[in-house]
Amino acid sequence: MKLKWSSQRAMANSRIVKSSAIWLVIVPFAAKGLTSLEDVIELTIFSGKFNISTVLPFTWQLLFFSACFFTLAGIIYSVYCPNIVKLYENFSQFEADGKSRLQINTALREIVWDTSNGVIFSAYAPVAMKYLRQYTSFTEEEIESIKNNGYTMLEDLTENKGKNSNAFYFVYLIADIYTRKLICTSLCLYIAGFAFIGIIAIQNIMYVVKSFC
Repeated sequence: MKLKWSSQRAMANSRIVKSSAIWLVIVPFAAKGLTSLEDVIELTIFSGKFNISTVLPFTWQLLFFSACFFTLAGIIYSVYCPNIVKLYENFSQFEADGKSRLQINTALREIVWDTSNGVIFSAYAPVAMKYLRQYTSFTEEEIESIKNNGYTMLEDLTENKGKNSNAFYFVYLIADIYTRKLICTSLCLYIAGFAFIGIIAIQNIMYVVKSFC
């Protein structure tokens, strides 16, 4: 099974993940405020004495760590997931957003071009050349020179051929598995975050069950 960015889209956009960041603020603020208090405060209300614990609830601690994992995963997803995958689930959405072959070519260039060294990534040279053959009007001689002037060629993809939908999915499939190590890292962080949420849910279920026993 190949790990894909698209498999994390639902998690990255889920309400739980997006709202979890608030715990990164609430928990440290609450913890700092409680450190100045005794572990247990005794209150007298209407002649009745009540003990109130000022220790940070374990559930809050779990929520804090969960938020940390979600935040790290979200940063990786936002920075490294190609926009063509992050923003669109299919060609229909892409086209409805007013995008065209120009954006498809740009998405390909962002994946295959090594800006620091000024060359096509060797691992992506075969797919880049295949794309040029199938979806541009470059001659075979021009395509073979991709390693020498690849940036210019990828920048000037004006004479296109083939359907935009086919070109979209060609690039989309490449982008979906781009930087697999980071895909794996962000997925593990999301799983860890949801694991903490799962522990909280189990604790709450057990508490309800015990209350009926």
